[in-house]
Amino acid sequence: MIYFADIPCDHLAVLVRSLMAVPEYSGKGQIPEKEVLSLLPIRVDSIPNIENFIRNYVVLGTGSNGQIVARDKCLRVVNSH
Repeated sequence: MIYFADIPCDHLAVLVRSLMAVPEYSGKGQIPEKEVLSLLPIRVDSIPNIENFIRNYVVLGTGSNGQIVARDKCLRVVNSH
């Protein structure tokens, strides 16, 4: 079974599961207590611009004008919120 997911283009995600860590105290403001991602998240619409992004051609079906073909890629992304 194949599922297609629709993610808003302005959604922030990371491509690999990163470690959560409490950031170091910068000397100003409150001392951080909440864990944050150790990697910076990227926008979902910038993922296809990555160099090693190879897409597969998939035939979704056959219509009156021929085959319906899509270029897709299966990626695991981690929510950054």
